Amino acid sequence: MQGVVVVSLVGFSVVWTVVLSGYTAASAGLSNSTDCEIYAGDIVFVLDESGSIKKENWEKVLAFVQDVVQTFDIGPDNTYFGVVTFGNGAQKQFDLQSFPTRDGLVEAIGNISYGGGGTDTAKAIDVLRLTMFNPKNEKGGRPGIPHIGIVLTDGLSTEREATQQSAKEARDSGIILFAVGVGHTDYEELRGIASDPDDSHVFHVNDFSSFQLIHDKLVRDVCHDCEIYAGDIVFALDESGSIEKDDWEKVLAFVQDVVQTFDIGPDNTYFGVVTFGNGAQRQFDLQSFPTRDGLVEAIGNISYGGGRTDTAKAIDVLRVTMFNPKNEKGGRPGIPHIGIILTDGLSTEREATQQSAKEARDSGIILFAVGVGHTDYEELRGIASDPDDSHVFHVNDFSSFQFIHDKLVRDVCHDLCPKDWKRIGNKCFFLSSYQTSCLQASKRCTALHYKARL
Repeated sequence: MQGVVVVSLVGFSVVWTVVLSGYTAASAGLSNSTDCEIYAGDIVFVLDESGSIKKENWEKVLAFVQDVVQTFDIGPDNTYFGVVTFGNGAQKQFDLQSFPTRDGLVEAIGNISYGGGGTDTAKAIDVLRLTMFNPKNEKGGRPGIPHIGIVLTDGLSTEREATQQSAKEARDSGIILFAVGVGHTDYEELRGIASDPDDSHVFHVNDFSSFQLIHDKLVRDVCHDCEIYAGDIVFALDESGSIEKDDWEKVLAFVQDVVQTFDIGPDNTYFGVVTFGNGAQRQFDLQSFPTRDGLVEAIGNISYGGGRTDTAKAIDVLRVTMFNPKNEKGGRPGIPHIGIILTDGLSTEREATQQSAKEARDSGIILFAVGVGHTDYEELRGIASDPDDSHVFHVNDFSSFQFIHDKLVRDVCHDLCPKDWKRIGNKCFFLSSYQTSCLQASKRCTALHYKARL
């Protein structure tokens, strides 16, 4: 994402707005600049209601759409959804801004009736482009917000060539297209509809009872998760003797799943890992693995140690070593520093753990606490930053991490605003109380945050 200049001349000074790759620095009074945020977008489902689907499967389609929309914040500062259906022709069921609350949206989706007919995918994509995202449609797509279409179909389109052309015109207009096929669909046609790359825009399930298998990945790929955020994140992983070797593998798999939702690298997010049992060990620094593949492989290679539960020492290593400004591969200045403590039991020294956590938080580190099994909730609360409902997590066992994955990612992303910046909706703003020249503003921009550009 490139920097954007919004300049308003006031006398001989400039009122300036800085759009970062995920952050916005703005002067007071000019905070309406729009940027592509993780959960801000206009999304239209394009649903095949052809005769091959049948009424009972149509209900499953609608239930899947309802499940997806409920993972998003709905409203004018967040995400809007619309729906188009197609069989013999295509029909707009409702516009993007017709239902600005989650409850109203979910009810409206459930009320969409089944039509039957052919499979006029081309017409549906045309309605998506010419009606749903038409700038003259007052309830249509918003300017400056990502426009996304999700085409769901169970068969070949009536006119394959026309479908490919319509999809090309939609993509060329800036619409990001996803294609979801059910059953005996033509994979090449799905590829011809969807945006690139295929592995994040083309989905397939064997039948209408299998949508749950693609739900999480579809949501992550639509959001593209935290690509626009920059942060330094360290996992502190309990490897004490109570965990067992097979559970340790599940811990590492969970960490791998989380890091793969982020863009990794010098302009985005870095991850490091500390483990703790008898004492604490730095497994690797934040900047040791600047690619996703290398990072995932490194996490998978972390061996299991056993021992006690020296949580206090782990948090000290987090603060004193991982985020030490003298560590050349450590936390970057001006970037949010986050620690995620994952443990399955009481710490060996509870009082020392609480003190270490306090010192870490006081140094500016944002702490999350994830407990597994019979952990002490009060100890988790004493470790984590406030508020508890977005920084303290618990699962019953090591096979249940999927139940917290999406919320943990969202809440971590929510904290990735630089210190002294203000979060408004899904954006980070720096509010300047004065007007300045262009040159001064540019220098101040990069001083505020290394990714800031006029």
